[in-house]
Amino acid sequence: MVRVYASSLRGREVVSDKGYTIGFLFDLVINEVNGKIIALICEPVEGGEQPVTVQKLPRDKMGNLIVPFSAVKSMGGMILVSEKLLKIHLLKIGRLK
Repeated sequence: MVRVYASSLRGREVVSDKGYTIGFLFDLVINEVNGKIIALICEPVEGGEQPVTVQKLPRDKMGNLIVPFSAVKSMGGMILVSEKLLKIHLLKIGRLK
């Protein structure tokens, strides 16, 4: 198993599989019981065109985007997020019709 420290992920670009920059990783939300990542907290990229799936994402009190970890396809030099999985998540939580 490869160890990756959360601090090394901070500031990584978060990109959709359609090529849109969603933002830059600011923090992680982790389940205290099982240690699994629940969501990514991303500083949004202001300006520029964003798909509806990104526009409808919930935000925290500081205006950062809350991206469900279930939508993450891969983490490497950048973090790749599936727009299809984002859409499914948004439909489930009632933020997209």
